[in-house]
Amino acid sequence: MKASTVLEGLLAVKEAVSSNTKPFWFKDCHGVCSNLDGYQLLLAEQVESYHDYSSLHLQSFYPQWPEWSGCDTFPVPSTLKDYTAEEMYMEHRGNMWVKEYGAARLRLLDYLIQRVEALGDSEISFGEQQCTQQ
Repeated sequence: MKASTVLEGLLAVKEAVSSNTKPFWFKDCHGVCSNLDGYQLLLAEQVESYHDYSSLHLQSFYPQWPEWSGCDTFPVPSTLKDYTAEEMYMEHRGNMWVKEYGAARLRLLDYLIQRVEALGDSEISFGEQQCTQQ
C-alpha cells in the first residue's frame, strides 16, 4: 500500500480526534487502527481499487516508538501498574482518547504520521505481528 494512502487516513483520524463534531466513521471507543480502518473502509466504498487495511502496514513502526508496549495488537502501554496493554485497552472501551492513556495514543498517532510522512509515496509492507509483554 502507498504510504500516501496510509498518511491520508492517519491525518483524517488526527483531525477527527480534535474535532468537536466527529465524523460518522470515527468511534471514541476505538484506537488508532480501528479508526484508520473505518476511514479506509469509507474510502473503499468510493474508490473501487482500494482493498487493504492500512493498520496492518503500521505494525513495523511500533517497535521503534519509544513508548511501545511490546505488543503490536495493543501498542499503547498501560498507564496503570497492574494492567497489561491489552487489559488497559479493554478497560478504556468507553473513550480511548482521554486522560493520560489518550495522550499516549495521540503521541503514537503523531509518531506514525511523522514516520509515514517521511516515506513519501513509497510502498509500505506488512509488519510481522508480535507481542513480547504479557
